[in-house]
Amino acid sequence: MKPVESAKRGLQSLSPLSPRHRTAPSGGGPIEDRFTLSDSDRSDLPLSIRIPAAILGVFSASMALAAGPAPPTAHVKVQPKSASTVTEKFQAWALGRGEEAPRGQALKVIQEYLGSDFGQEMASKVVADFDRSLAQGHLSADGEVTLEGQLAGYEPFRIVHGERGAQASLNRIWMPQNFPSHFAASGQAILPVAILHHEFGHTKYGTPAGPTDVVTDEHGSRLSVDHELEIVNRYENPVRLRYGYEPRHSYHNHLGEKAENPR
Repeated sequence: MKPVESAKRGLQSLSPLSPRHRTAPSGGGPIEDRFTLSDSDRSDLPLSIRIPAAILGVFSASMALAAGPAPPTAHVKVQPKSASTVTEKFQAWALGRGEEAPRGQALKVIQEYLGSDFGQEMASKVVADFDRSLAQGHLSADGEVTLEGQLAGYEPFRIVHGERGAQASLNRIWMPQNFPSHFAASGQAILPVAILHHEFGHTKYGTPAGPTDVVTDEHGSRLSVDHELEIVNRYENPVRLRYGYEPRHSYHNHLGEKAENPR
């Protein structure tokens, strides 16, 4: 499938955005075709961070209301959580605290993401996960892991500050304080909100890597460039197209390995 066709297929589930979003990003110098300030830094991370563990609703119902003897039944549809409720819970629970708190441009990107339909869809999954953990006693009302949660090995999802750029594991996304303007290898413009959606694709709420998506050799273990390009096509390119950006055609890692869509 051609890259534009693949990206447009992903766009079918996304509603139109306001034209005010169609502005090119600004920032510093170029980076490699990964969403990191330095891809080589990723190799320094523990395997448990770089590779997902085990290498690995909308709720609606009817409620009958009755008043008096044998009255007609009125059906009231229970509304799903409002976007503001999802956003407020996400901001209260899913963002890192203290030194791990995202900062700078990352905060603006998160706000923009939560204002989109695709961001709300992903945030709803995160919030639903938190609600389940709260009910199980693994999480406190302020979003902290309880002793019971610690004993159960529960790890909450968090978006945190990343000194090494944007990257992700099953339960965590690292976001840099500032994003460069272009990818070094391709020269294409970087769209930070699409980068965040890409990283969500690596989490348990997206398409986590499987055993065949991991390469291990003398350079260590890393995700294959083919898997990275799959995440680009499934998550990043639909957002780039929505915002008026050209889709990415290739993915390069810090070792010079490359995966490319057929032209």
